[in-house]
Amino acid sequence: LGAMLICCAAITGLSRGDGPWMLLSGCLGIAATWLWVDYVWGRSLGRHLALPIFFTTFALPWEYYLRATIQVTLQEWTADIAMIILKACGYTVWYFNAYTIDSGPYYLIVNETCSGINMLVSLVMYTLIFGWLVKSQIRTRFVLLAMVFPIAMLANGLRVTAIYLLGFYGGPEWADGFWHTGSAYVLFVPVFWFIYVLNGFFERRFSPASHERQPQEE
Repeated sequence: LGAMLICCAAITGLSRGDGPWMLLSGCLGIAATWLWVDYVWGRSLGRHLALPIFFTTFALPWEYYLRATIQVTLQEWTADIAMIILKACGYTVWYFNAYTIDSGPYYLIVNETCSGINMLVSLVMYTLIFGWLVKSQIRTRFVLLAMVFPIAMLANGLRVTAIYLLGFYGGPEWADGFWHTGSAYVLFVPVFWFIYVLNGFFERRFSPASHERQPQEE
């Protein structure tokens, strides 16, 4: 514990309060806090509070570094998903560049705010807290976390598709209206519900009782 705190102080001093080293310092500080709780208050309380303590890592400025590394890739993937949906629906669209959908009368740029990174981070946080609150099995939690990325990207691709169609038929006034600013929040309702349904399905799938019934049914 002492060594970790010393490392945190040293890293903070060497990084001068900026850069990815600050993220490492913050992570070490959170880990040191959990070790202190585990050592002072016992292993049982340490295990029970592990998720709430480590959840504070989301308070660190990860998004700033994610935007600088994978944001453009997410913009391109979102444009790809929207393109697939639009072409499947019979629309003639093409790429103006890697993250701009064009069709002649209207074009849509999948910019930073439409990359899906906010939905991805928020959905990871929600899934972690949801699994902890309902006390899902560990296997269920890992499966749900593994499905967060495709669910978030598909939902964001559908959102961008809807924005494009609003602009295609109604012009920029429709595309820049409520759906553009409020759809990210509206989409969380069906996405959260889907996570809830998946949790129930995998809980039943992974429960020991379901495996015990299979030989009897045969």
